[in-house]
Amino acid sequence: MPSSDQSTAPLPIIPFNLLICAYLFISHDWVVLFLDAVKLTDEVEDHLRALNIERKEYSDIWAVLRWRDWGGGKVLISPETSYANTFPTT
Repeated sequence: MPSSDQSTAPLPIIPFNLLICAYLFISHDWVVLFLDAVKLTDEVEDHLRALNIERKEYSDIWAVLRWRDWGGGKVLISPETSYANTFPTT
């Protein structure tokens, strides 16, 4: 139990979140990183292009999965993935 002289002030708000949210799609002949462009420097974009990794916006993943832009076949999604994240693919 805190003593009466200890402050119970709320923790400060962290103005930036360093967590990078992205998806990586890998097929036999296509690799796409779904990540918003504002999160990458030009140097990183160039490096991805040199590795033949295409970059699309984070929200584009659902259209790619829904319309099977890679040509068909199965997509493996971890069983720990939230149903809310996989629902758009059905």
